[in-house]
Amino acid sequence: MRELRQRRLRERQMVIFGLIGAVLLVATLGSLAVFNGAIATPLSRGFTTEKVEDHYADVKEPCIPDNTLPLDNEKENERVIVAVYNAANRKGLGGANVDMLSKRGFNVKHGTYTPDPLEQHTVLRFGVGGVRAAYTVAQHYDHPTLLLDAREGAGVDVLLGKDFENLTDEELIDPTKPLTSVKGCKPADEITPRPVPTAPATSTESATKDATN
Repeated sequence: MRELRQRRLRERQMVIFGLIGAVLLVATLGSLAVFNGAIATPLSRGFTTEKVEDHYADVKEPCIPDNTLPLDNEKENERVIVAVYNAANRKGLGGANVDMLSKRGFNVKHGTYTPDPLEQHTVLRFGVGGVRAAYTVAQHYDHPTLLLDAREGAGVDVLLGKDFENLTDEELIDPTKPLTSVKGCKPADEITPRPVPTAPATSTESATKDATN
């Protein structure tokens, strides 16, 4: 009786060890197949990142005439209005910029529409009559995109993108030094201005709040 139990135990052990051996063999063969590329796995696919469409990647930026000085804000800010828009979806960003630019002598107002989100850039929008004003404002930001549109006058829109961190240190800006054209710029009369953005069909009060918060 005892011998019978021992024999059955040995048989069960043989079955268990046989199954374990078979599983290990299949796992080993599978691993070799994956290693040699015979079997594709989800991890064998390359990592991908979500593509963000950049509406300003092909912007042609206008040049500034040689030896053009920045605006003298004490004398000229009444005719040059700078409108600030929060396109970064960061609460308080627009209002903070309005305050900072005002302290630097600009005639600043809150934006009147909610802009599309800007994933990377801070953008300055302006017309042909605002090239000098835009370059003056651009000194206070880190490499903003200069976008020429079809507006009249010398006003400048500041669209704050998600890469915005802070204004340029005011001590680094020399108001007596001529403005420098951005690299790769073109004469303004060789650029087709983009359409002027319009406010959506919402109340001015609501749009202003969303644009500058």
